[in-house]
Amino acid sequence: MILTQEILEILKQYTSVIASTDTKKELQEKTLNRKEITEYLRAKYGEEITYRRVIRSLNHLLESEALLPSSQQMIGIIGAKKRHRYYYKNSISDVELKYLIDCVMHSKIFRKEQASSLAKRLQSLSNRNVFKLTPYVNDSFGEQRFFLTHNVLENVMKIQEAIDKRQYIAYDWHVYESDGKQIVLREIGRKIIKPYFLLLNNHRYFAFGRHKDMNEIYTHSVDLMDNIELISPRDVQDKGKDPVARINRGKYILNHPYMMAGEVKRYRLKVQREYFSRLVDSFSHEIEIIPGTLTDTEVEVYIKSSKLGLRYWLLQHYQVAELIECKDQELLADLSEAVEKLYKRYHLKA
Repeated sequence: MILTQEILEILKQYTSVIASTDTKKELQEKTLNRKEITEYLRAKYGEEITYRRVIRSLNHLLESEALLPSSQQMIGIIGAKKRHRYYYKNSISDVELKYLIDCVMHSKIFRKEQASSLAKRLQSLSNRNVFKLTPYVNDSFGEQRFFLTHNVLENVMKIQEAIDKRQYIAYDWHVYESDGKQIVLREIGRKIIKPYFLLLNNHRYFAFGRHKDMNEIYTHSVDLMDNIELISPRDVQDKGKDPVARINRGKYILNHPYMMAGEVKRYRLKVQREYFSRLVDSFSHEIEIIPGTLTDTEVEVYIKSSKLGLRYWLLQHYQVAELIECKDQELLADLSEAVEKLYKRYHLKA
């Protein structure tokens, strides 16, 4: 037993302090003095834990903390010198940890067991409050993609290594299909790409890269990759060109709904005000309100989007949004074809 570590564990489990919302002072929620720390340790290890031993170990711990930058210190102190009360300083608040845990439990890249394991480790970073805030970790409230057979985070690390070293990756590409009884992952071939960056969107990782001898950038679902191998540029006869401009991650997500790539163009939409939140949810601050178009029920806007992404978005929101003044004849033709197929498939005949 290392007493300094045990003191930290006691503080982690039984203390917490939150910042006041109306002052710069800290608001005491739960702290411990030296006597209370000693009592907890005695309950755990017996009479061998003396008050003097605790004082000596705590002072040693505080001396070590004093050598660290304030952002790395783990023990906070409240009160006058002879009445010090101590608490565990966590740089991540309980509610922030709850959010991270919820993201893990809802993730699309983990099997249930992996999600539960990572969530429990996140719980252990804080005190008992986090356990109370996230009791569902043991049961899992989100069913993960249990048919994944590989570790997606390991894929992410390998791809990031290739990006840092400016190398290529070769990988087995998979698709989901049915074997007649259940969902399975089927390998459809080995691919080689040069990755440029990774992006997390809708709880899935995507690698942005181009295929050998091509200039276009495509998105590749990392959870559908397996057996990733790094390849040196000298071993790839590549006639393609690297992109000149760096891609803005935030804008890319807004301009490419559903991660559908392609050239970004400006489109004019008429949207019902009652459902304007749906537009904001997809395109956020990239929306431009057209002056003079606001009525009691509608408003017209400009948005920027890839053609494929907007096509899919409009088909999902046809009841609340309309594409107007469109010069993109290919997009109009795609929408017309989709509507015609839906009409033939679902039209009720007399």
